[in-house]
Amino acid sequence: MAGELEELLEKEALVGTFDSTGTFTLSINRARSKLQEFQLADLNQGVLKMIQALVQIEPSAIWIEADSQHFNLCWGDPKHTLSPDQFVSNFEQVLLGTGSPAKDMAIGLMAFLHLEPKEAWWGEWDGLAAKVTVNLFGGQKQAQLRTPPKMFAQTYSLTVQAGATSFPLNRQEISTRTTFAPIPILWNGRLLSELSWNPPMQPTAKIPYWADYYFTHQGPISQGLALKPNGSSLALAQGQNDWGDFGKALKPATYVRYVVGPRTHPLQLKGRQSRLSGMASLVNPGNAVGLPVALQTAVGESMWVLTSEMTGPSLLLPIKHGILLNPCNLPIDLSGVVVVMATPRLDVDLSQFTPIHNANWSDLKVHLNRVAQEIVSQLKDGMQIGTSSPEGSALEPVPLGFGIGWMVTSVFTPLPFWLGAMLGAAAAGVVGHLQIASKRRQRQHLLAQALGQLQAAE
Repeated sequence: MAGELEELLEKEALVGTFDSTGTFTLSINRARSKLQEFQLADLNQGVLKMIQALVQIEPSAIWIEADSQHFNLCWGDPKHTLSPDQFVSNFEQVLLGTGSPAKDMAIGLMAFLHLEPKEAWWGEWDGLAAKVTVNLFGGQKQAQLRTPPKMFAQTYSLTVQAGATSFPLNRQEISTRTTFAPIPILWNGRLLSELSWNPPMQPTAKIPYWADYYFTHQGPISQGLALKPNGSSLALAQGQNDWGDFGKALKPATYVRYVVGPRTHPLQLKGRQSRLSGMASLVNPGNAVGLPVALQTAVGESMWVLTSEMTGPSLLLPIKHGILLNPCNLPIDLSGVVVVMATPRLDVDLSQFTPIHNANWSDLKVHLNRVAQEIVSQLKDGMQIGTSSPEGSALEPVPLGFGIGWMVTSVFTPLPFWLGAMLGAAAAGVVGHLQIASKRRQRQHLLAQALGQLQAAE
C-alpha cells in the first residue's frame, strides 16, 4: 500500500482549484486565553496529535506533504469519520471535553493556529470528485488543494498555509515518535519511520539480546502497535516461519525470538527509505536516493526484549494510538527488560506525552505481570526442549572458541592442520552453547525470582 501510494503521489502532483462548499469561522482569538493549557511544546507535537487522531479512525494510509510554508495532512478510506464542525464550531467544547479523535485533532490544530496561519482548508473526495471543501477561517474563496491519488474510495485532507510565521517542522522528531504506528505513514513521499528499532540505552554493540517476544493483537488496529524487529534472527521458535521478515538468516541479534499468537492484522510497510540530511546521507547512500524498503509484519500488543544486562532498571515504552509517549520505568520489577506496549487507555498529563500513574496503571501492572509469567514459562520450556537456541547462534563465544581450539589442537596435538581446525570448531560450538545455556538459566532464574516476589507482595 505505502509503496503504491508513494508512486502515485509522484505521478499525480497536481493542485486542483475547488469552490468552497461551506465555511466555518475559528474563534481562536477569543478562546486563546482560556486554552493555554493546550499549548504544546512545539509544532512537531501538534502533528503528532493529529496522527493520533487519525490512527483512532483507522485509515488505510496517512500521508503528509510539508515544507516551511505548507502543511497538507491526508488520509484514505478510514473506518470512522471526522467532520470539520467537530473541532471548529464546537472548538472549545471539544478541547475541554473527554478524549476522542476530534479532541486530538483539535489540540494538533491549535499548535498551528498559534502561528497565525493564512489559510486552513478541510477537503473530502469521493474518488477524484471533490465532495466537501471547507474554508475553516470563513469566506468563499476558492481552495488550492492537491488532487488525491486514485487508489482510495474516500479521501480526506487538512491543509494549512503559513502566514507571516513559517512552519518549523522537524521530520526526524516526528519520525521518532511514530516508529510503532500501526498504519503506513508517508512524509513527502517516503516512509516516515524506519523498519526496525533499537532499545533505548542499548547500543548496537551490546547485542545479542537474550530474547525477543512479540505478542500479536486481536482487537482494533487503533489499540495496537506495529511489530518491528530490533534485528534479524537465525530461526523462529514455535515453527511460525510465515513471519519471513522476522526470520531472515543475517547476523543474528537474539538467541531466541518468539512470535506469540496469530497474525490477525497483517501489516505491510513498503516504500522508499526515509531521507536524512548531513553525514547520514554519506554513511548510508540509500537515504539520499531512496532505496526501496519493505517489512511484512502485523499489528501487535507488545514487544519484550530481554537485554544483555541482567541487572539494572527495566523500561516501558508506552504507545498511545500509534505515538510513542515518554519512556518510564516498568511498574513491576523485572531487571534489564525493555517493553514496548500499546497503552490506549493510559492517561497523559497536559504535556500530552507523559503518562500519569493512576488507576489505569494498576490495570497495566496486572497485565504486565501475566505476560511476564508467560515469558518465563516459555523461556524455561524452550530451554528444556532445545527449540530456542538455533544452530550457529552462539555468536560471541564461537569465534573466540574456534581460535583457541584451533591453536590448542594444532600446536599441542599430533593432528593435521585441517583436522585440528575441525576439532577446534566442534569444541567452540560445545563451549558456546554451554555458555548460552548457563546464562539463559541465570536469566530465567532472575525473572522467575522477580515474579515470585511480586506475587508474594500481592
